[in-house]
This record gives sequence, C-alpha cells and structure tokens, in this order.
Amino acid sequence: MKNKIAFFENIQKLKKEREIWLWYGVKEPETVAGHSFRVAFLVWLLAGKKKLNKGGVLKMALAHDFCQVFQPDELLGKPLLSGRTNSFKDRAKAKEIVKKLLHLSLAQKKERARRKTQRRERAFQKFMAGLPENYKKELEGIWQDFKRGASPEVRFVVQAERAENFLQAFEYWARGEEIPIEDWLYWAEMVFDDPLFIEFKGAVVRRFLRKAEGKDEMGRIVDFLVRVGRLKSQQRVKWVLRKVNQPEKTADHCFSEAVAAWFFAKDSRLKLNSEKAIKIALAHELAGVFLKEKFSYHYLFPNLRGEIVNLLKKPALFSAKEREEILREVKKKVFVWPFFSARRKRVDFAKAFRRERSAVRKITSLLPQPLGREIFAYWERFGKGLDKEAKFVQQVDVIDNLLQAVAYHQKSDNFPLASWWNELGEKIEDAPLLIFVESLRRKVCLPR
Repeated sequence: MKNKIAFFENIQKLKKEREIWLWYGVKEPETVAGHSFRVAFLVWLLAGKKKLNKGGVLKMALAHDFCQVFQPDELLGKPLLSGRTNSFKDRAKAKEIVKKLLHLSLAQKKERARRKTQRRERAFQKFMAGLPENYKKELEGIWQDFKRGASPEVRFVVQAERAENFLQAFEYWARGEEIPIEDWLYWAEMVFDDPLFIEFKGAVVRRFLRKAEGKDEMGRIVDFLVRVGRLKSQQRVKWVLRKVNQPEKTADHCFSEAVAAWFFAKDSRLKLNSEKAIKIALAHELAGVFLKEKFSYHYLFPNLRGEIVNLLKKPALFSAKEREEILREVKKKVFVWPFFSARRKRVDFAKAFRRERSAVRKITSLLPQPLGREIFAYWERFGKGLDKEAKFVQQVDVIDNLLQAVAYHQKSDNFPLASWWNELGEKIEDAPLLIFVESLRRKVCLPR
C-alpha cells in the first residue's frame, strides 16, 4: 500500500507549470496536468472517427507525460541551453535556437528524438519503480508501445498531444503573449500528417487568424476545447480560501481524479468499467466553464456568497480585517457542515445540481449533437450517482481532494486536514478505497 500511496503522491507533482511556456515568458502558464487533461478530452472527442481502442487511447493520453514527475518538460532547444531560462535574454536565446532547430536535417532530428526518448525512458522507469505489479504491467505496456510508435493508437495520441500544444500556443498568442506564431505554423506543417489533425489545425487557424467561430463539426470541437481550456486557469475555491500559494486548478483536479479512477478501478473486487470511470472523472467539473466553483456549504450563507466572489476577484478592495472576518465566517460554516442533517445536505446539493446542469447543457451544446449528449450523460451520471462507476468516482473525488490536502499539509504543518477526514466518513463505502484511506491516515499520522 505504501507504493500505491507514493504513486498517487507523484501524480500530484504533475500540477506544475510547463516549462515550455515559461521559456516563452507566458504569465501563469498551464500545468503538465492541465495539458494532459485537455489532451484526454481531445482524444475522447476525435477517437470515434477512427477504428481505435478508445479506452486505450484515453489511458495513453493521461499517461503520456507521467515521466515529467522526474523529467522536466522539454523545449525543442533545451539540451543546447545552460540552466533555466529565467531572463529575457535567455528566453530570446531559446527562441532563436527553436528557429534553427526547425530547419535541422532529417538525420539530426532523428538523433535528437533518440536522445529525448532515452531521457524519458530513464524518467519513466524511475516513476514505475516500486509500483504494484498490476499498475506497473499496464504502464510498462503503454510505455513500450510509445517507444515503438507503431500502433495506430500511439500515432493518434502523439498527434493529439501536438494538436493540444498548437491550440494552446494560439490561445496564448491571442491574449497577447509573445508567441512566435509563424514558427508554430511552420512546425504544424511538418508534424501533422493525419488528415483528421490537419483538419483540426485548419479549424484552429480559422478561429484565431480569421476570427471565425466554428460552424462545421471540427470548428465546433475547437470552440468546445477553447472553453474547456478555461478550467486550466480556474483556481479551486477551497484552496484559495485556505490561502494556499499557487492553488490547484480545476483541470489539474480533473486530471488527477481521472488517473485515480483508472487505477483504483483496476481492483478486481470492484468489477468496474475503467473507461467509463475515466470519462466520468474528466467530465465531472464541466460546469466550471461557465460557473465559479461552489463548495459544499456555499448555499448556507447567501449574503456572504457575493463577498467571497469579490474577495477572490479583487482582494485589494478589502482591508486585512475584512478579509479575516469573511474567512472566519467561512471556516465556521466548514466546521458545522459535516453535522448538518442528510435532508439539509440533499436540499443544498439539489440547488447546486440544477444550476450546474444548465451550465453543462450550455457547454455541451457547442458540440455536434451525439458528442454533446454523450459528455452530458457522463456528467449527469456523476451528479446523480446513476450507476456503480458514477458512485465509485464520487468516492474517488473525495480521495483526490484529500490527497491534494495532504500535499499542502506536507508543505505546511499549519494546513488543516480535519474537514477532509470528516467528509471521508460520509462518502467512502468501497472496501479497497477504505483500506487505501486508512493507510494514508497512518502515513500522515492522524488520529482516528
């Protein structure tokens, strides 16, 4: 169990900023986890157009950057740079190197790719060391498949990962970041060879260069992904209220929950469909695209709600005393929430569910109808607990929040953990999850 806990703790480490965007000087860039989250969504949306193992490509999309727990994100020219590019001068040098690398010979590119694979191999083996055998066997298979690069699934996921990078580059460029978009267009001409992703590239270009929102199917998919991308920068309220430095984003949470759902579902005692569990986890926070995240006790103090929203948006408008008063009131509600009656909690959740359902209908209506209905159905399964996979992911959601809270507690002993353990007592039912939670409790030395 110790190795299983270490695995999930390592997954939390992927909620770090991607260095490729830091080198470009992007302010508050996406995280590795946020990137993988949208790659997984992109794979979900497009895999139906190919004869692929759909569960397999989803898992590959989630796992493709696991090695970055120990191997930093790579810019094309990183091996030619000394240290990290913090200064403007270093970033300018990096951009010049990228331009040169775009024009390397085929033999030079193959040699660079070989060395990169060796570095990733070492990092991936380190990541897998000590994992439970059933975890290790599946990840080893995925990694070997990636190394060979021969299967249709691997080629598809590699193209999807590049497509997500391409879309993200345009998004940063559109908001005024110094992204050399001509270089990205040149790069895209070289790397996309699948007609499906060439079509995707064209839809991205139309949206950002010609200001034309999608009317055709691929254009609508791009519009959906752009809006889902908002979750990459949306800070989770529960951590902001606890004054966490660089709090987890909603997309980060969805990524780590999808990974947790995948691997917890491997327990044969649960008899679960892991593909379905992953999709439910990916979709469960989609309402956040149009709504601010709500916490369990949000409806208990309607007058304070507006003050919290304003505090999050414009903290400078509040004095230190006012901020402390608002946060003190929130903490009071956090403390009493676990002791409210089941009926009171059902009423509060029903209000939240109706509001979120309208938001999810709005975001899924951007998609072609079959895709929109599928994603809405997975979100609704989670909200209503309609099947065993949905009820399972509801429990995994609580555990993922706990794992993140433990990570913050390990950074600061002052970070409170009591409320997370109170929630566990209400929501965890499956025996394998209870065993995991008990092992985690012993690891962090908390009393029962």
